[in-house]
Amino acid sequence: MARKIRAKDILRMAAGGLSGRAIADALGVSRNSVGATLAAAEREGLSWEDAERMAAPEVYETLFPEKADTGPAYLGSSLNW
Repeated sequence: MARKIRAKDILRMAAGGLSGRAIADALGVSRNSVGATLAAAEREGLSWEDAERMAAPEVYETLFPEKADTGPAYLGSSLNW
């Protein structure tokens, strides 16, 4: 399974004045992931002040609703073993 972007950490570090490269290096993520997160935050109008009061999964789901975990893709089996 792919790892989720640590969106809340990215917003916190950006608010602290770190560059995209510095954030990427510190978190071990790509600069593209940092850029995508910052662009999504701008698009959604989500500032660090807003995100600070939210749980990390909520920040991620706000920024990337299309990637949010909506539960298991496979709910069960219709096979009778």
